[in-house]
Amino acid sequence: MTTQSTAEVLQGPAETRSLGWRSLHGTRRFVRRKPLGAFGGLILLLLVSAALLADVLAPYGAAQQDTGAPLSAPSASHLAGTDQYGRDIFSRLLYGARISLYVGIGATVLSIVPATVIGVASAYFQGRFDYIVQRVVDAVQAVPGLILLIAIVVVLGPSVVMVVASLSVRSAVVNSRVMRGATIQIMGRDFIQAARSLGARDLRLMLRHVLPNIAAPIIIVASLGFGQFILAEASLSFLGYGVPPPEPSWGGMLASDGRNYMYAAPHMFVGPALVLSLVVFGVNMFGDAMRDVLDPRLRGASGN
Repeated sequence: MTTQSTAEVLQGPAETRSLGWRSLHGTRRFVRRKPLGAFGGLILLLLVSAALLADVLAPYGAAQQDTGAPLSAPSASHLAGTDQYGRDIFSRLLYGARISLYVGIGATVLSIVPATVIGVASAYFQGRFDYIVQRVVDAVQAVPGLILLIAIVVVLGPSVVMVVASLSVRSAVVNSRVMRGATIQIMGRDFIQAARSLGARDLRLMLRHVLPNIAAPIIIVASLGFGQFILAEASLSFLGYGVPPPEPSWGGMLASDGRNYMYAAPHMFVGPALVLSLVVFGVNMFGDAMRDVLDPRLRGASGN
């Protein structure tokens, strides 16, 4: 009994060390083969850290005025300068990361779940149901994305929740076609026919056999859409239909503050524009690398 217990105790740490080594080896391999993707993952990690630790990292409050001379250039006390109200731009950039992260995660989750349900159901049942769903998708795609987003926000009202809702509605409809295509490929496989012949019900067939086999497209669409949602929120805020002030949105900082004082205080425009561009670039590079890693066809073509 004692010998068996000792072996069981020793087995756990050994397995943990083996798992940790494989994880470390996989991370090193990913960094070596996808350096831009690893750089994008680092930017995403910094975005999450800045959003979670904004209260600790920010030297001033998001709406705190008179922290310094208005329109002052970047300095040691104000790393990104101040705006026309004397608010610290660096602090507002950190708090603005929360808005971007909230919009990115919220819109991604609220779009990928219905997109998967609609796409899988459309490809599985086909027939009249599939025809009607695809015509609705065609109608939504026919409307320019930004125009549709503005129309939804105008009807629902500008707020963080409404921005997330407006972004997720269109994305859910459009991305359902991607899920439909992936499901159609799976439906022709032999194991699907075998499960049907064994009497598997529709719900069990979709959950146990179809959904796990389209996990890679789901992750790819989610990772690529995350950066697009952040950029779309910034575009809405830039046009005045996004997160209302005084909430520090990167797009709002570009529109209401940076654009008006572009020549008198260019740092007000450069700061949010640089952060927004860097984050969207990093997230897109990470999503593209994840696509190459998870898609077996691309992985085989690249020799990975």
